[in-house]
Amino acid sequence: MMDPIRKIVAVVGCQRSGTTLTGQILGTHDNVLMIDEFDGLYTWFKTLENAGPDGPAFIDETTLTKAASKYKSPQQKIQTVGGSVSLNARIDTLVLKAPNLTFDAAALANLQTEVLVIYPVRDPRAVVASMMRLSKINFVENQMKRLSKHPETIKRFPKEYEILTDANQPYWTRAALVWKIKSCLSDEFSNRGLPVFQFRYEDLAETPKRVIAEMLGFCGLPDTQTPYRHDSVYCGFGPGDTDRTRSVDDTTVKTWKIELEQAVADGVL
Repeated sequence: MMDPIRKIVAVVGCQRSGTTLTGQILGTHDNVLMIDEFDGLYTWFKTLENAGPDGPAFIDETTLTKAASKYKSPQQKIQTVGGSVSLNARIDTLVLKAPNLTFDAAALANLQTEVLVIYPVRDPRAVVASMMRLSKINFVENQMKRLSKHPETIKRFPKEYEILTDANQPYWTRAALVWKIKSCLSDEFSNRGLPVFQFRYEDLAETPKRVIAEMLGFCGLPDTQTPYRHDSVYCGFGPGDTDRTRSVDDTTVKTWKIELEQAVADGVL
C-alpha cells in the first residue's frame, strides 16, 4: 500500500490543542512528509479509505505538491521526473495532521499499512480561549457536523451532545464540550490495536526537547536535528492561522488567564 510509504502517523485530538505544531515538528524529519487540511487531507483520506484493501492507493500529484509547498525547500520532499511528481525516495512515513480524524479510529485501523496515533491534549481553558479568540472559525458548528456522522460517539456522550446541540447555551460551554469529547477518545484507537502516544501540550511547550525525543522514539524515527528546529524548515501559515516559522515556546500556556473571565474559566473545568 502506497509504496514506498511504510507507516502513517495520525496526529489527532481537539482543535487548538497543538495538533498543527505537533504535525509540523514531525513533518520536518528527513523521512517524513506532513499532510494537513490545506493540502486536501480529508478528501485524499476519503479516497484512500474507499479504495479498500485491494484498491489502488496513492498520493495524487496535487496533494503532494500542496504538501511540499509549506516547506522552504520542497525538493527535499518531492521530485519531478519526466513531468511526474513523486515522493523522494527517502520519504517512507506520512504524518497526517488530522484532528477531524479523531472520530475515525475504525477507518484508520482498517488501513492496510502500519498506523500510529499521536494525541496531544491541552488545558481545556486554553482551548476554549483559543477557540473564542479565533472567532472567524465556528469550531462548535464544524465539529457538530462531524460528530453527527458518528452515532457511536454520540451514544458514548449523550448528555454532552444534548447540550452541544442547544444553540441557547453559551458558546464557551459548547466549546468546552467539544474539547471533552475530542480529548477523551484515545481508547477508541488503542482498543483497535493502534499504538497511541498521548501527551500534554503544556509539556511540549515547556520541555520541547524531551517530548520531541519521545515522539520520535514512538514513531520509530531516527533522532535527527530538524524536528528540534522546525521553525527554520517551513514558510507561511498553517491551519488556524498558525505561523509555521514560529519556534516552540510557552508564552501561550497561561494566556487563558488573561482572556477568560474567572467565571468562564471555572465553568470550563
